[in-house]
Amino acid sequence: MTVSRRLFAGREAGQFARWDGPLRFGAVVVAALVVIEAVVLNMVVLPQSDAWFIGIDFEFYRGVGQRFLDTGAFYWPHQLSGPYDVHLLDASGFGDVLYPPTALALFVPFAVLPAVLWWIVPVALSAYSVWRLQPATWAWMVMFGLLAWPRAIGAYLFGNTDIWMAAILAAGLVWGWPLVLLIMKPTFLPLALLGVRRRAWWVAVTILAATSLLMLPLWIDYITSVLNMRSMSLAYSLGSIPLLSVPVVAWIARRERSDERRVHDRDVPQA
Repeated sequence: MTVSRRLFAGREAGQFARWDGPLRFGAVVVAALVVIEAVVLNMVVLPQSDAWFIGIDFEFYRGVGQRFLDTGAFYWPHQLSGPYDVHLLDASGFGDVLYPPTALALFVPFAVLPAVLWWIVPVALSAYSVWRLQPATWAWMVMFGLLAWPRAIGAYLFGNTDIWMAAILAAGLVWGWPLVLLIMKPTFLPLALLGVRRRAWWVAVTILAATSLLMLPLWIDYITSVLNMRSMSLAYSLGSIPLLSVPVVAWIARRERSDERRVHDRDVPQA
């Protein structure tokens, strides 16, 4: 670390130390607001809507997995037959399948697994990974603030795959190789490159590539469905950025915490 960076880290460490108490209080307040917002959406907003209900996205994914087990089909016939306007999930439970074949590894097991695991596993994995990263105090207020984004809360209420992507990203920032699994949502694929310097990441890429060869016909169908797609913009995924930013903030804060620790160790006289 350069002298200027050590001085900067030391100055930042001192600043955050002085504000540690208020930052902790702020994090608790923001976390409480997130809980209140989730309760209001669940008990006030959703009961007034005929289009949305708790777990609607999960029910769609489970139906896709069950249909694959029953028929071997992943994409709808109209997605493969020619140009089509993308139909997102609606109140009837119908929607076009926009995921690559790798998503079957997530959808098919939940055709038989208890639904509650769809939420428990990613929440537990995200929480453990963030705990492993040990972010600085200021980061908690930022992370809870990002969770207050309505679509972030909606992802948990509806059981959207974004909660799994956030968990995979968090785990990947700890262990590296899970980042490869972000291919389940190709718009998040650039984030997978964060693990490119780790050997385990390359092993995971090799295994994924070999597995994908076994699903080659489905990949051909996927490419066909994407080429046939109309009226779909990458901007659709922009609403997922706040939730996906939560583990990134924890990772950035961990690096700063590391700088603070090194400055502290340098300044404390050794016995």
